[in-house]
Amino acid sequence: MNIFLKRFNKSYHFLKVKHNSDGTVECIFPHLKPGSKKITQRFAINKCVDTDTGDIQLIEEKPIGDLKGNIMYISYHTTGQVNYHRMSFESNFLEPLYDVKQVNPFFILSFEEMGNFKEAMADEIQSSHGIECDISSFGKARVDVIFSIIPCSDEISRQFANVLSVNYDPMYRLMIQFVNDTDTFGFYKQYDPGDCVRLRIHNDHFTELPTSKGQALINYVKKLCQTDKFVLTAPNGEGVLNLYFIVEMRRRPFVKIDFTNKDYCIEITSKKAHQLQFKVFDNKRKCYIKKAEEIQISEITLDAEIYDDEINPPAGFM
Repeated sequence: MNIFLKRFNKSYHFLKVKHNSDGTVECIFPHLKPGSKKITQRFAINKCVDTDTGDIQLIEEKPIGDLKGNIMYISYHTTGQVNYHRMSFESNFLEPLYDVKQVNPFFILSFEEMGNFKEAMADEIQSSHGIECDISSFGKARVDVIFSIIPCSDEISRQFANVLSVNYDPMYRLMIQFVNDTDTFGFYKQYDPGDCVRLRIHNDHFTELPTSKGQALINYVKKLCQTDKFVLTAPNGEGVLNLYFIVEMRRRPFVKIDFTNKDYCIEITSKKAHQLQFKVFDNKRKCYIKKAEEIQISEITLDAEIYDDEINPPAGFM
């Protein structure tokens, strides 16, 4: 999804939102110029971001080097880890994407003048099938853009903000709030009109990952499919199936898959402690099976025991 900004009679490139197969959401700023001045390194919000109380503490500022030519983006991972790419911020640890229960603000972009954004032509907006957000109602005032992950069920307050919501039902929503800085944070008192400021909010829920990447992916897929059992995806264009285990194993397990068609066998392409990728081969027809309706599995058995002989799997396993 491509998002553009419109201010008065001009449009600008702003944001690309990308949703990856593992649940990770990326907020990419493809044409945002790197900052040439100091950038806020630590920022704490003591009250809700959609109020006008402005209870704010600016903790520390840190300059960064020249990032010209590098695209700035933020990745919010299934585990809840937030990484700030091409920025001088440490990672943030918020709610995992499979268990979002409250508002998780993770980034603020604050700007007054539009000089840091590349102007977008009408044909660019049309060809990208993008969304244009008109911020002309803010006049020439500094605008603060707050990025948050919120539950799908949350009602969005528009009292103090223009809001965009990107829904990933039933998992979460990406909420993007545009607020008037004069009425809320008051960054205009600390920064010049030409400063485009990036702020990392210090609201960490954890000091480290609450779960492993593998288990987080399992939890995400199981919630998405609304099941507590194995999750098996249909073959992709290359005939590869994904099998997500019920829980992450203590080691990469030996695996045995039985088919109703006894001529079928598996060819493992990747095996991890939480996931198996494999192809189904028909020994009789000497070909890979790429149609989901032709693959009927009667039993799946995993063995994560540790044996003296770790090279040779138990009989019938791979």
